[in-house]
Amino acid sequence: MIPKTVDSVISSFDDSRARNMNP
Repeated sequence: MIPKTVDSVISSFDDSRARNMNP
């Protein structure tokens, strides 16, 4: 089971990457 903290970090990183992809 993935800790909630790790899941939050992954979600934040994915969101940041998505923002970089979109102008």
